[in-house]
Amino acid sequence: MKKSLIAVAALAAAGAVSAQSSVTLFGTIDTNAQMIKAGSAGWTKTMGQNGYGTSQLSVRGSEELGGGLKAIFLYEGDFEANSSNNVAAAGATGNTQGGHVLGSGGGEIYVGLAGAFGSVKLGTPNSPTLSTQADRNPFGTKAGSGFGGGGATILGSGIVRQDKSIRFDTASFSGFSLALDIGDSSTGANIATANGGKVYDVGAFYANGPISAGVSHWEQGTQKINELQASYTFGPVKVMGGFHKETGTAATAAGKGGNIAVTYNLSPALAIDANYAKLKTDVTTDNDPSIFAIGPKYMLSKRTTAYARYVQLKSAANIKTETVLVGIRHNF
Repeated sequence: MKKSLIAVAALAAAGAVSAQSSVTLFGTIDTNAQMIKAGSAGWTKTMGQNGYGTSQLSVRGSEELGGGLKAIFLYEGDFEANSSNNVAAAGATGNTQGGHVLGSGGGEIYVGLAGAFGSVKLGTPNSPTLSTQADRNPFGTKAGSGFGGGGATILGSGIVRQDKSIRFDTASFSGFSLALDIGDSSTGANIATANGGKVYDVGAFYANGPISAGVSHWEQGTQKINELQASYTFGPVKVMGGFHKETGTAATAAGKGGNIAVTYNLSPALAIDANYAKLKTDVTTDNDPSIFAIGPKYMLSKRTTAYARYVQLKSAANIKTETVLVGIRHNF
């Protein structure tokens, strides 16, 4: 009888521990086939990745600490879906910190605390400006968005995350929330190290019903980026867009630009996305870069989506690049 009571107590204790903490393993594999035509050259065929999601293997967890406080962590390991050695090449689309082998990182990584006050994250959490840039269009940071070098920095210099950073987020009050991220300028992707000094990124966001909006300010030394985005959903249509101004950086990115985008849901499974963006650079002798993208996406299941897209990108050198891609994204 005594042994039975001990066994029951042990099982109850184990159950209490497991109820207080949780760990989730999840990820994405996204790859596509592409045809690309740059300038007067002919069409070339290749394989691409990360058309609608970033290929990754990630772990998320939390532990209840009592009093409404909990410990949180996230480990995102990005990888190349089309590479046999699973090395994320530097500068590859969707990868912000290149040269990582599967399982060794390359994505958002943090540990922190969360409660009624909001949250604090230490490590390499995503930057508030990433939200305002990605939420301006239905393609996020992917092909057709105008994000980063592959998108001719039409949405402004691509900001994803900083090394050695601390991010504070307030709780949401009637849809309003604030975020502050302070990072180290000495290392990390998406940082102009020549500017020196700490990296500061602050954002204010609103999401309530059909309306969503955000504004952010990122700066390091003399380089500054102000972003504004908003969206409105009515029936099957979601209209979104944004505006930004950037100063103190390379002339091909410095300036101001805007975009307008739409998602039209033809059915619960089928939608068409479109985006147009243009950047007015500080360069007077070159042409202004622009991008146009349109394409359908079809949910084969809750986890699997097939997609296609046509992208036309005009660079500051007035070179037109056309891309046609067809791919599949699977979340697990």
